[in-house]
Amino acid sequence: MLKSLYKTRAVVVWVEDELTKEYLRTLWQKDPRIGFAVAAGREGVSSLTNDARSAPDQRTNVFGVRDRDFGETNFPDWTNADTFLFRLPAYEIENYLLDWDALAGCAGEELRRNAAEIERRVKKRAAALTWWAACKRALNQIHTELTSGFPADPTQEEMSCLTGALNYVLKTNNWHCRACGLANGPLDKSAISDSLTRYHSDNELALDNASWLTSFPGKRLYREARSYVRGASDDGTAVAADIDLAKAIANWQVDNKRPPSDLVTLRKCLLQRAGLAHTR
Repeated sequence: MLKSLYKTRAVVVWVEDELTKEYLRTLWQKDPRIGFAVAAGREGVSSLTNDARSAPDQRTNVFGVRDRDFGETNFPDWTNADTFLFRLPAYEIENYLLDWDALAGCAGEELRRNAAEIERRVKKRAAALTWWAACKRALNQIHTELTSGFPADPTQEEMSCLTGALNYVLKTNNWHCRACGLANGPLDKSAISDSLTRYHSDNELALDNASWLTSFPGKRLYREARSYVRGASDDGTAVAADIDLAKAIANWQVDNKRPPSDLVTLRKCLLQRAGLAHTR
């Protein structure tokens, strides 16, 4: 099935999950030139995109779209010929669903909400998550510090004896010595406390302007909005309910000529990279 997708679509995009696939597919009006494959996570997007493009037949029509999370977007590089992994400007795809007018337009008949009510409800939820988001960001920083320079898997030819294997594990990129030294540096209690306090302050400042809409983890906020405008769902149906509302929001954004500009640019870049015109 994957081979068929690669052959029949001018552009194939690996995405992290079904919600991203269905939202972008609907937002881009089911453009028959673009096909989607679900990688189940951001690392999967990177590895599967790399695998496809480095295969013997070099599938240069394959690209990856990832959430930014706490990293940096590569939006300025989207038009570069050597960019094939696109990291979103927003924290994650759900941030683009925090469209108050669209959410109001997609509210259930029994739960009519206006845009202002929805925004207040979701912002209140964001205010309750400032320490949670700060902790997530601090943990991401710690993970980055601990794994920086971590060795990739060796080639079979490199491993022929214990000494060679041991040296590879301990000395590649000097990651082992660096990691051992982190306990007295950026990973001590005081440094972690400082990071948590700084990130929490950043989150509270973001609530005073519109930046929280793109900087806060969007999945929890979108789930709050969905529950508010469509009603709560049992755990077994929550994902399906999230996707159903995401598709409705995409249709509303298209019908009202208000698709997120980042995602309009993304589609345009993908088509241009495949030598196709952005016609609609």
